[in-house]
Amino acid sequence: MLRRALLRILINSLALYLAARWVSGIGFDGEWWELLLAGLVLSVFNLILRPILLLVTFPLLIITLGLFYFVVNGIILYLLPFFIPGFWVEGIVPAIIGALAISLVNLILNWLIKPKKQP
Repeated sequence: MLRRALLRILINSLALYLAARWVSGIGFDGEWWELLLAGLVLSVFNLILRPILLLVTFPLLIITLGLFYFVVNGIILYLLPFFIPGFWVEGIVPAIIGALAISLVNLILNWLIKPKKQP
């Protein structure tokens, strides 16, 4: 379980780094350990804050057929610079695009490292 949590933090850190490189309006100019801290904070936000936001915005999720989920992820990414020095997001639109990029990186990396089931 600890191994899985550490792996999640590393994947989130890499996804944040790539989002900062790919998305205009998102940046990071700190040290490598601050990037790991950002991955940890993002993991904690996803664990605690995302379910609360999804519960509160449930009617909007239904009306938009789930597309508001990207806005919720963008809000979580938009809150990250308040806790991590050296990381910035210049608005909600770059945050939503960055959250989409982070989701794609997470999807690909989780697919690549998915443990093989033993028969």
